[in-house]
Formats: sequence, C-alpha cells, structure tokens
Amino acid sequence: MAFQNFPNPFNSNTMIEFSLPKAENITIEVYNLNGQHIKTLASNKHYSAGDYSLEWNGNDEHGQGAEAGMYIFRIRAGKGMKTVSMMKMDHLCCPG
Repeated sequence: MAFQNFPNPFNSNTMIEFSLPKAENITIEVYNLNGQHIKTLASNKHYSAGDYSLEWNGNDEHGQGAEAGMYIFRIRAGKGMKTVSMMKMDHLCCPG
C-alpha cells in the first residue's frame, strides 16, 4: 500500500508513494509524535488502481513550516491502514 517517503530525512519537500491494487478512497494525514494533526494530503479522495505519489512540502494546514523532528503519515485505503515514520530536518548537510 504505502512506501517509505523519499527523501528521508528531508528538509523541505518529501514524496509519499503508494500503490493500489484496486480503486479505493484514500486519506493521507501527517501527525507529529504527540499525535497532533499537522496536514491532510488527501481526504477520502478516490483513486483508481495504480501507483501514485503525493508531495508534502513540510507545511502545516496553515501554510507554516513544520518544525524539525519526527513525523508519521497515516494512509487509509478502504479498510486498510498503514503508518510510516519520517524525519524532517532543518539542514541535511553540515557547513563546509
């Protein structure tokens, strides 16, 4: 159903990929480790069978950049659900 986001860790944008063997309504939501809802990427949206990717730009529902830290995304498709952890960092490389 869902795969590890790429890149992970990330600092601004990351791709969330999923595959559907049959048409389903999909909900994808991002939460912090305290269980607080950060962003809804898809809400009961209908997808046909196939492979898909959605981009999360690291912003919350209000367009503000989410803080660096651990997050999870939860994908629900039909009766199935999967949760995947991901890491947002301020900087991915050390200063030269």
